[in-house]
Amino acid sequence: MTPLSEALNALPGGSETHRANLKTLLAQRAQARVIAADPGESMQHVIRRLRAHHISQMPVISAGGKLLGLVTETDLLDRVRNPSHVVDLDVPVSTVMREHPPTVTVSTPLEQALRLGAQGDPIVVLEGERVIGLITAIDLLDYLATGASLPVE
Repeated sequence: MTPLSEALNALPGGSETHRANLKTLLAQRAQARVIAADPGESMQHVIRRLRAHHISQMPVISAGGKLLGLVTETDLLDRVRNPSHVVDLDVPVSTVMREHPPTVTVSTPLEQALRLGAQGDPIVVLEGERVIGLITAIDLLDYLATGASLPVE
């Protein structure tokens, strides 16, 4: 048994309850409207949208709905702070995004989602190739701390 499995078994209701609850959590998060960037959208426009929606990250999705990457506040700040780049907020967000972000589906086991979340990167929730939500580290921490359903943002 892994340390993570032992920790889940120690939670009220044991690991099976928490596996079922994560499925609920992922489903709830997936019901939230996904705010996404177009790969050609400028960094400046993405920054405005992040601020307007009070979010820290957004998936970058093709016109056909396929996940291309993920852009976070940190990615944008790193680009602006990098002395080897001229600060140009009109460049497409696709030049800044992280390709191949971590992904899960609503049937992903709790242990796997927690391992991905422990790395600190937002996790993209997919249904087939379609992005249906995001899970952040704080979502997972809130879940573990309360074991309760989380509100949809």
